[in-house]
Amino acid sequence: MHTDKAAQIEAIAEQVRGLEASLLYVYRQENGYQPVIGEGSLDADVGVGQAYVNSATPAARLSPS
Repeated sequence: MHTDKAAQIEAIAEQVRGLEASLLYVYRQENGYQPVIGEGSLDADVGVGQAYVNSATPAARLSPS
């Protein structure tokens, strides 16, 4: 069952990486960051949102390209 979920998460990740309408898209491109997709359990309840990077963002949570 995880295989299907993993494939779905990867499909979502590809869509998010190319989401030029995101307010963070330009920032991510200029600074070489990529969104973190699929972190955690594939069986967890899902919450979708967008976080803004600031000085309080732990560096380990940023995924450079």
